[in-house]
Amino acid sequence: MRKQEQQEKRTVEDLIELGEFYFLNGKLKNALDVLEKARELDPQNIEALYTLGLVHEAKNSFSDARQMYERVLKLAPGHKAAKNHLEKLVGT
Repeated sequence: MRKQEQQEKRTVEDLIELGEFYFLNGKLKNALDVLEKARELDPQNIEALYTLGLVHEAKNSFSDARQMYERVLKLAPGHKAAKNHLEKLVGT
């Protein structure tokens, strides 16, 4: 892995961690902002997509939450937490 790729990976991880911190502290707008930045840097990062789903769900943006969980499951079909949240949203 090149040095730039390593730095971008670390940046994405840092952004996700910060987004989770904001989410857990009820700062949903801040969480969305940093998690969207993480997704821009790594569009297929499962952790970023899943956490975005949680934030959207907490904001009652159920359509956006559903999209995030569906993306997670497309990339990682065995992701149980995303599956559980998606089932709760669609009522199955």
